[in-house]
Amino acid sequence: MITKLKKNEIFVFGSNLNGEHLGGAAAQAHKSFGAEWGIGEGLTGQSYAFPTLDKKMKKVSLKALQKSKDKLYKCVKENPDKTFLLTKVGTGIACFEEEEIKQLFAGYKPINIKLPEDWNFKWKFLRTGLKSDYGNFKWKLNKWEKETDISICNRGFHCSDTILQALGYVKGEILAQVEVGGKSIIETDKSAWEEMRIVKAYNWTKKDSVALSIFAAELCIENFEKIFPNDKRPREAIEAAKKWLANPTKKNESAAWSAAESAAESAAWSAESAAWSAAESAARSAWSAARSAESAAWSAWSAWSAAWSAARSAWSAAESAVIQKISNWLEERVNSLEEIN
Repeated sequence: MITKLKKNEIFVFGSNLNGEHLGGAAAQAHKSFGAEWGIGEGLTGQSYAFPTLDKKMKKVSLKALQKSKDKLYKCVKENPDKTFLLTKVGTGIACFEEEEIKQLFAGYKPINIKLPEDWNFKWKFLRTGLKSDYGNFKWKLNKWEKETDISICNRGFHCSDTILQALGYVKGEILAQVEVGGKSIIETDKSAWEEMRIVKAYNWTKKDSVALSIFAAELCIENFEKIFPNDKRPREAIEAAKKWLANPTKKNESAAWSAAESAAESAAWSAESAAWSAAESAARSAWSAARSAESAAWSAWSAWSAAWSAARSAWSAAESAVIQKISNWLEERVNSLEEIN
């Protein structure tokens, strides 16, 4: 239960459209976090009213919930300096099942909204056909799978907290958001669980990998150019990848390959480690574009490699900041991916 808020935090509670904050989280928002009487939807005080009951105090429709979620997310994105703390809206007086609300908020979300802590959503990459990379296990959407005697890397269902971490283990064609349960073994960048289901699945294409590579390379290209201002090869590799992304022709694919080779040469003789990593990241961005469409997995590998080269190009605290920027980019990218139903 949330009892205190930091200055930049917003308490998101279930409300009715009359703005009568009589019970549960609504009463708490009114009493402790400045929610104004009469405001049934939107920002109010240090809170956000999310309507789950209409003016007649009847449960709203799922379609209405979706519209309210869209309004909430718009507000969240307009306030990037705030962190919105979502409660289990609608599961009290409105009597929605928690599963309904959980499904409503599954999938894409702005990076500055936090879901309830016990909603164990994580990420993993799968191969075509919703198959696991190891063991060829085929998943079905929203079907719980169970396994006992879990062992990290050997038995159990594996996933990661972030998309970037998940990409480090499997360079797949499908990005899956999973929900986990049961016993677990948790490590820094992955975990194994007894229970798992796929709640959302998205196609991850070569274009997504190229876009990631470009974003990562542009984060660090200045590290190279500060030391070698006259060497344009890494910058040209990034531009070649951008050109392929805008117009993925064979000609542009070939040009990207040539630019990648040149950037790789530049990386090979770069004396400074930060410059070397920056040049390598640029080369990876072009390589990810240069491989044929059939090599989508190779492009994903190049994208992951470019991301980590960008991180290595930074130093200490800066490295962590670069990784966070890439992770944030990936979460936002989910909003543009094609969902698999």
